[in-house]
Amino acid sequence: AFVEVLPYLELYRILNIVFAGGAELYHVFEAAIILFTCFVLLVVIKSRCNILTYISVFGLVADARLAVADHISRLPMGVFSQARRAVIAELLACKFTMYQQVIANAWGIAAVNAALPVFLWGVLVLIDWRLALAALFFVPIAFFAIPWSHKLLAQADQKISGLRDNVLASVVDQLLGM
Repeated sequence: AFVEVLPYLELYRILNIVFAGGAELYHVFEAAIILFTCFVLLVVIKSRCNILTYISVFGLVADARLAVADHISRLPMGVFSQARRAVIAELLACKFTMYQQVIANAWGIAAVNAALPVFLWGVLVLIDWRLALAALFFVPIAFFAIPWSHKLLAQADQKISGLRDNVLASVVDQLLGM
C-alpha cells in the first residue's frame, strides 16, 4: 500500500515544480525513474506476497480436506444418509474451495485496502491538513456502508445456498446410481 502511494507523492512534487515555473527536462527523467521504480517494486512485492499466500492457503486447505476425509473414512457406512452425503460432498467440494478463495484472495486485498486509505490520508496531511480533516468526515459513512454491503452479500448467498444444496444432492444421487 505504501508503494502504491509513492506515485501520488511524486505527482504532487512534480506539480509543485511545474506550477512554480521551475520545470526542467531532468525533472521528467527523475519522475520517470521514480515511477518506474515504484512499478517494479509493486510488481515484485505483490507477486511474492501472492505466491506465499497461495502456497500457505492451499497447503492449509489440503491438510483440512485430508483430515475430514480421514475422519469420514472411519465412520460406519450407516451414518451416511441421503442428506448427509450431500452435505459432505458440499463441504469437500464447495465450502473448502470457497474458504480457500476467500483466504487466498481477500486477506491480502483487505490488508492493502485497509492500509491504502491511511497512507493516502497521510499524503493529504502533507498537502493540506484542512483537506485531510475534511476527508475524515467520510470515515463514519464507510463504517456503516461496509457492514450493510456484507449483509446484502449474505442474503444473496443464502438464496444461492438452497439451490446449490439441491444440485449437489442430485449430483450425489446420479453418481450413486452409476
